[in-house]
Amino acid sequence: PYQPRKVFLGAGGNDIHRGKSPEQVAADFQTFVRTIHAALPETEIYFISLNPRISRIEEVATNRTANELIAAFAKTTPRVT
Repeated sequence: PYQPRKVFLGAGGNDIHRGKSPEQVAADFQTFVRTIHAALPETEIYFISLNPRISRIEEVATNRTANELIAAFAKTTPRVT
């Protein structure tokens, strides 16, 4: 029932921790964007980048790769930051 003008999403860290690849996390984000924009084409979507946690320090490189893939997608997709 809501029609937000802006959506902030922080997601993917738990997915990577459970074994998803950075490519799958980025693909999931792209699906999320398409779903939102299909219903609300003018809504701005902001992705909150994955940040390392001390308890998951071994995932830093994987998180960085996911962030880079999502950033590349955002640069070429209107209303996505």
